[in-house]
Amino acid sequence: MKTKFSGILTLLLAFVVHLSFAQEKTISGTVNDGSGLPLPGTTVLVKGTTTGTSTDFDGKYSITANQGATLVFSFVGYTTQEITVGAANTINVTLKEDAAALEEVVVTAFGIKRNPKNLGYAVSTVESEEVIENSEPDLVRSLTGKVPGVDVNFSTGVAGVSNRIQIRGATNLGGGQPLIIVDGVAYDNTQITTTSQTTGGGGYESGISSLDPNSIESINILKSTAAAALYGSRASNGVIVITTKGGSASGNTNRKLDISINSGTYFEEIANLPEYQNKYGNGVNYSYVNANGSWGPAFDTLETIPTWPNLLNAFPDQFGPTVPYEAKPNNVKDLFRTGVVLDNSISASYGGDKGSFNVTLSDLQQEGYIPFNTYDRTSISVGGTFKLSNNFTVGGNMSYSHTDQVGPFLGNNQFAGSAGSFARALWLGRTWDLNLPYTDPVTGGSVTPNNGWDHPLWAWENDQIITATHRTVANYNMSYEFNDNISALFRIGLNKYDLERKQIRHQCFKSIFNRWWFASI
Repeated sequence: MKTKFSGILTLLLAFVVHLSFAQEKTISGTVNDGSGLPLPGTTVLVKGTTTGTSTDFDGKYSITANQGATLVFSFVGYTTQEITVGAANTINVTLKEDAAALEEVVVTAFGIKRNPKNLGYAVSTVESEEVIENSEPDLVRSLTGKVPGVDVNFSTGVAGVSNRIQIRGATNLGGGQPLIIVDGVAYDNTQITTTSQTTGGGGYESGISSLDPNSIESINILKSTAAAALYGSRASNGVIVITTKGGSASGNTNRKLDISINSGTYFEEIANLPEYQNKYGNGVNYSYVNANGSWGPAFDTLETIPTWPNLLNAFPDQFGPTVPYEAKPNNVKDLFRTGVVLDNSISASYGGDKGSFNVTLSDLQQEGYIPFNTYDRTSISVGGTFKLSNNFTVGGNMSYSHTDQVGPFLGNNQFAGSAGSFARALWLGRTWDLNLPYTDPVTGGSVTPNNGWDHPLWAWENDQIITATHRTVANYNMSYEFNDNISALFRIGLNKYDLERKQIRHQCFKSIFNRWWFASI
């Protein structure tokens, strides 16, 4: 009995000792850099958990952890350090600067490379892997959410449409877009419109749309108006400096011939639609009328309605005198489709002690979520940089891109003479089934349940804006290095942009003569 009792006491004692070791305790200390200065904002995290804190203005911290746990100390530009919690309650840490971060450089004006810490303005860098990871068809769209302080605004969902980019904190009274420099050559991202956006304009592309994201090596965004000192007044809204693979002299100089093949598929759908009611159908004052407004009788109070005269006259063999009075809950949703982007590219590059070169060929095909809306881009770029034996460095690159865009008219369409495929697309009577035939077999015109507007699918198929662009960019540069601190650079470039556009409107297109229309949704 005594032996059994002693065994129980031994187990109880071991359990208490185990609990004492598992108890948490508070660890505090200070985090400094190599010169002894505090590092405020240093992240202190208990490894393998979500428990963490950060140092205050004086570099001090306090955190609760178990003995034997590992604390992880990290700060931007410094090497992460891990320390195991022992018996001591105070842990002071000295972080060392990250050598890789110290060697980081960004491209500023005229291809000059600088350490971002030595610049008098903010700089953000986006690498090529981040640009092409989502197979975005447009360079501006690929920057969405990747750079703090940079706003990318999508104008419409049309394939190939221009997108607006702005740098917060670097705006003038005009609120314009930043200056875009590609291998030392300026690009204009202005949207070229050929018709009033109110009465019949479309989703036009902009100049930067022709730039192939697959050929980009890096993007440096120079923020604040201080960057204007590098490029003059044109840079008052900031500067986006783009270096292509053909215009870059960086990289692994020991790399031999390298061939890379990339292929990406990207799907897109319309983001959202209004929330429609499906209790009441077309009409007014709870009585049926073949009108747009859904203020008519409830669907459970009426079985049939007269067949829509326009469809009955155009397709007499397909309809009887009446049709069921029922809701079409997806009549707006069914107008759209799932868009597809196919992006394929192949590149060959070489890097050696005396120079490097790159060749990139790419093809992008996009079918928008709006039917009959397409955008295609084919690009080729070639360039290189070579060091000569007499302190001279020569380089050059050339690129050509061709784009084809087919898009709809997106005007207001609320008065005579205008054109707009979306005039009634989002505001349809709840009984209208737009999956029915919509092209008159005799006239080729639009057939809709009532008058005054064009069927959206008919408009997207017959009223189109067709744009073709050709861009040729060539750049040649030569530099001479006098010593490690002084060099001279000569650069000459060409940026030729041709645009051809046809705006086609079917002879049977209609216009809405009423100034305002209302619908119940």
